[in-house]
Amino acid sequence: MEANRKPFDEFVFGTHYYRAPTPLPEEWAGDLERIAALGLDCVQLRVLWRRNERVRGQYEFDDLDRLMALARANGLKVIVKFMLENAPDYVFRDLGGAAVAPDGIPMDYTGNGAFYLGGHRPCFDNPGVRAAAVEFVRRVVEHYRDEPSLLLWNVWNEPRIHRGECACVHSRAAFHRWLEERFGPVERLNGFLGKAWDSFESVQVPRTFRTYADMFLWRQWSHATLTGWLRAVRDAVKALDGRHPVIAHVGCCNVVNDPVDDLTDDWANARLFDFYGTSLSVGERFETPFERAWPFLILARMHDCSPYFWVHELYPEWGDWQGRIAPADFRYKVMSAVAGGAKGVVLWQYRAERLGHENDLAGLVNIDGTPKAVTHECQTFLEELRPWRGFLAKAEPVTDPVGILFDLDSNLIGSVESRDAQGNLRRAHGGIQPALDALQGIFTLCHELKLSPRIIDSRHLAEAAESLEVLYLPECFMVGEKTAEVLRRFAARGGLLIAEEGLALRQPNTWLNYPWPGAGMDELFGVRLEERVESLKTRRPWRLRVGGAEEVESIGYAAALQPLSPETQTLLRWADGRAAVVRRGSCVFLGFSPGCWCMAASQRGNEADLARQASAKALLRELLAEKVRLPEWPEGIMVRALRAGDEVRHVVFNYSDDPVSFTLEGRRITVRARESRLF
Repeated sequence: MEANRKPFDEFVFGTHYYRAPTPLPEEWAGDLERIAALGLDCVQLRVLWRRNERVRGQYEFDDLDRLMALARANGLKVIVKFMLENAPDYVFRDLGGAAVAPDGIPMDYTGNGAFYLGGHRPCFDNPGVRAAAVEFVRRVVEHYRDEPSLLLWNVWNEPRIHRGECACVHSRAAFHRWLEERFGPVERLNGFLGKAWDSFESVQVPRTFRTYADMFLWRQWSHATLTGWLRAVRDAVKALDGRHPVIAHVGCCNVVNDPVDDLTDDWANARLFDFYGTSLSVGERFETPFERAWPFLILARMHDCSPYFWVHELYPEWGDWQGRIAPADFRYKVMSAVAGGAKGVVLWQYRAERLGHENDLAGLVNIDGTPKAVTHECQTFLEELRPWRGFLAKAEPVTDPVGILFDLDSNLIGSVESRDAQGNLRRAHGGIQPALDALQGIFTLCHELKLSPRIIDSRHLAEAAESLEVLYLPECFMVGEKTAEVLRRFAARGGLLIAEEGLALRQPNTWLNYPWPGAGMDELFGVRLEERVESLKTRRPWRLRVGGAEEVESIGYAAALQPLSPETQTLLRWADGRAAVVRRGSCVFLGFSPGCWCMAASQRGNEADLARQASAKALLRELLAEKVRLPEWPEGIMVRALRAGDEVRHVVFNYSDDPVSFTLEGRRITVRARESRLF
């Protein structure tokens, strides 16, 4: 299924309302009346498996029935969102549903706000658990599919698998079946990895990271099995209701979350649904370059996976004793969702939370239902948005012809390599791990240059590359044959190809290539790596100067480059005279990661980090200027465009503390300090 269905003619704005046990029943009637008065379109109700089937086979929908009736009476539509990971006791007691860690110890209940009722994350590889979950979903769909207020089915809240989940007998069997389907005879698996297993059943679940290949393969399977869980639930809903959209939404998508500790596969999962969505898991303030770029990074990833998508959890403010959010920062979050192409926004949540560690968390209103500053800001925003809702439902973000490649396998091996034997991230780069830091950082630098780049999943690079003038490869450690051919064609037509030092460092089985880069990229870029070091493991600083700026010391990985032909120009040199940046034709190879430099500044922000970030920005500006027109908006101003047919609208963000006046498309406008506004 292509994740590109457009089921609604207007932009939708709603709020999550109910997650048992809060809000309390006596609060429901007044709340839904006030939600409608605010101008919101819909409410989201979380269906907790544990609450609505406490006893096996006894389905109790009294809470949801009353809420549906109240929504209907107030003219509100309803999103039904399942929480299957909140399993009933019988799943664990009668079906052996507990997840099991790789050391064989069952994973006990660990509560948080989402699991306040108990029943924390059973194993859905267990056939009995999956069948019971699907049956519960079927009963809910049968009960509500003809409800007039029903808007859509959100069948999985933030699909993810954490490290250590699950290595029970069912998960191991599923892992072995996946290996057999992928490789055929076990000899092919042995040949691929250089192993000596006598059968697939002998393949153990890895508990350490030192071999790389074992954990890499295990986490590849984990991505695939999660997609299988989603498919089973989707099929159950579709079999009973072909009228309402069926969706899911990710919590932290691939470009912000680590693929070992908290994994999901946005691209594969989005293909299952009528459309996909994401939580907008960003900060409360937008003062640093990364903080400002963060929402747009997530939204660019979502748009690449599902051109029609929603933001399903946008926090009005975080709470948890962090102080009130400024209304301007709340507006920045919402307007970034609009500018990023979201076709709907669902706030999390209406009332601030009162239980557990979610202290005063995330409410559009206070715990007692009284309004806050963000309540009034939300109502003002909705009034401003009303004339544009039809346009926003059709509009697509206008992007610059700059693509940043995201490769899930490169991200995964980058995470595996960046860990000690116990699995702890070494955080050598000032951020998370090199592939993720590099991608986040280069997107941030593009955003600081006032560009609107695209995130391109490697699985559809061939199609996407046709509309690009620049393709950036941030620490793309693995390059398959298909990707390599696309890169050659892109360069042959004159596209600017920029790669960082880790390009094609590894083979698909995680082994190192040699020489570096592999996969024929040495010939394409006209360069080889003479020496590669990690900054934490060398005493000799690697320093270079970009333009007229001060000399800076590289962090993360650094490489001395060896040009292979007279066609290869050296653009920058390390302080010892060896090449740091080279170019052959339209292919530029960097012996370091500007993205990692940028993310170190975002994490630490000391003087040396800020100098590196400035040098990285200057280098990127110089490289991109030959292919892309760099916007010249005033300092502190960012403009994003949306297009529907011949109609173009602009979302203007003023980061500064002063009002700014400038000309936009021939019209003189003034944007107030810290204002985000649609023109």
